[in-house]
Amino acid sequence: MPVQQLTCAGIGKGHRLAAYTQSEAYLARHGPFQVLPGFSDYLIPALVSRQTGCITGTGNVIPKTIVKLYKTAVAALASGNPQDLQEALKIQDIVSNADWCIVKAGIGGTKLALDLYVQKGLGGNPRSPLPAADDACKAMLAKGLKTAIAYENSLP
Repeated sequence: MPVQQLTCAGIGKGHRLAAYTQSEAYLARHGPFQVLPGFSDYLIPALVSRQTGCITGTGNVIPKTIVKLYKTAVAALASGNPQDLQEALKIQDIVSNADWCIVKAGIGGTKLALDLYVQKGLGGNPRSPLPAADDACKAMLAKGLKTAIAYENSLP
C-alpha cells in the first residue's frame, strides 16, 4: 500500500491529503493509500484527521509507549467513550514531551538516547558531519525523557 510520510508537522496538510486519498474517486483509481505524520507528538489529532498512524524517530527510544498510544487512541476514537479518550490523552502528553525532547536533541541525541535507555552500543555516534551529543544534550535527555522512560519501562 503506498504511503505518504509528512515531516512538515502540518496537521491541516495531512488532513487534506488523507481526505483526498480516501475519497471514492481516488480509491477507485489508485487503491488504498496511507498518510503518516513524521512525528508522534500529534498522533491523536492525526488519527482524527484521517491519517493512519505515524513514522517517528521517538519510537526507537519508547516503542512500547508509541504502540500503546496508537492502540489506545484508535480504540478511544472507535468507542467514543470519553474515559478511553482521557487515557489516550494522558499517553499523548507523555509522548508529546518525549518527541519534543528527541527532536530537539537531533540525530546525535537520538543515538545517545538509544545507548542510554534502550541498549548500550545501539546508537553510537552519527556519521560526519553531524555532531555527537554533548553533555548538555545528555542532561536535557535525562530530564526531558524521565517520565517517558519510566512509562516505557512500566509496560509489559
